[in-house]
Amino acid sequence: MARRGQDASKRSGKTHRAADAAALPASCWATAVAVAVVAAGAMVHVWMQQQHAGSHTNQEQTTSVRRLQWSPSKPFARQLADAGVPVVLQNSVTTTWAAARLWKEDYIAERVSVLEQVYTSQRHVFGPYFDPTRPLTPFISATGPPHKTNVTMDTRAFFRRSAEQQLSSDPSRPGQEFVYYSGEIDRFGEWALNDISPFDELIVLQPQRTSINVWMGKDVKAHCHFDGYHNFYAQLKGHKRFVLWPPTDWAALHVFPFLHPSHAQAQVNTSVPWLPFEGPVKIPKGIVVDLNPGDLLYLPPLWFHEVESVGLSLSVNAWTDTEQTTASAAMFDVGLPVRDLGPALDPVSDSAARVLEGFGAVFAECGRGHTWTGMLRVLVRARYRTLLCNQTLVGGDKGLCGSAFSTTAELPWLPAALCPSQHESKPTSLRGFAAVVCAAANTLPNQTWEIWMANWMEGLAARSVGVRLTAALLLLAGTRCL
Repeated sequence: MARRGQDASKRSGKTHRAADAAALPASCWATAVAVAVVAAGAMVHVWMQQQHAGSHTNQEQTTSVRRLQWSPSKPFARQLADAGVPVVLQNSVTTTWAAARLWKEDYIAERVSVLEQVYTSQRHVFGPYFDPTRPLTPFISATGPPHKTNVTMDTRAFFRRSAEQQLSSDPSRPGQEFVYYSGEIDRFGEWALNDISPFDELIVLQPQRTSINVWMGKDVKAHCHFDGYHNFYAQLKGHKRFVLWPPTDWAALHVFPFLHPSHAQAQVNTSVPWLPFEGPVKIPKGIVVDLNPGDLLYLPPLWFHEVESVGLSLSVNAWTDTEQTTASAAMFDVGLPVRDLGPALDPVSDSAARVLEGFGAVFAECGRGHTWTGMLRVLVRARYRTLLCNQTLVGGDKGLCGSAFSTTAELPWLPAALCPSQHESKPTSLRGFAAVVCAAANTLPNQTWEIWMANWMEGLAARSVGVRLTAALLLLAGTRCL
């Protein structure tokens, strides 16, 4: 079976994540992968035609998830990916799988005696997870509650402990330990792949950049997060509840910074009472989707989701990479041009000025109605403000807890004079830089564009002034540059 590349990071037992389009240093920025060219099939439902025709506008308006009666022999992957909104298919090819009939606790335990990727926690909510390889790790003063990962456990003992798990008004009560399993289906062996055959339609979008995974657990929940992949999620046994938010809710959900160890996960408390979020926040209403055995959920890239096992649940999902990953990687690969220094500047000031000029040039060319300073303010408020305010990010200050930013000149190398004009003509080198970045950015859908651009802004700043100064540069530029 085609496997995902080894450059992906891991969380929740999965190869992960196409949204990680970059990792420092520059030589390690993720490279673009070949995009499988798959002809778009004709839309077979009027609803799908309408969604596809309005893919740059209607996607943001989704308030419910449609359930469509399907046929096991009918293709679906390209149609659903083109429509770009979550859909539940009933009577798809997954209902023909042997796993839909056979996968029960004893059946699995007879074939897999030991599970090698079990997760345990004192809480029934798993996450936010902490990836120590992310660039901001050395500057984080708190990692959240501990989770044991990659625990080896006898399979029958896993199911027995799962059955004994009891939710209560205090799920974190002493002595209560929750377990769940998430791992690539290859770990189970060839029999498992045979049991979910045929699965070609689930990975047809990019067969060479695919991961198929098994999920098992009882009364456990995954914290709100997004993945950078197309996700086809088949419910085999029991029930799952998904709560979904569109990518356009990223600022309201206060997703962690792109450089942060908890990247792509929400800072706000959708389900985790210990998250130290400062100040009142209005969490957007999520879209509730209940999956029953035989249901197949399509979840587009970068859609936020919180997932709960209702009773014992067995599921299989397939991730495939998206063209958005290729576009994002192309954006990250473009280096800033050499700047004509003019008046003598120290190296840090010069790097800061180059970053801001790069932001200005790109947003002037393809900002889709955004200014670079406006985008910076949203980015800092959504991703960095609480981390700086509660000082879980080194260099933070309680003075940032107010409704408005109030900061002194901690960084004298960012005077207002370094702020590029929104309207002055750009030098040829900057116009060329913007043209290359925008050629990739212009291919991104409206509903995910802001997330990708915010990631790009963080990455460009980190590459230029260093990870330690990135938060300060973004904060001060968003405050001082108008």
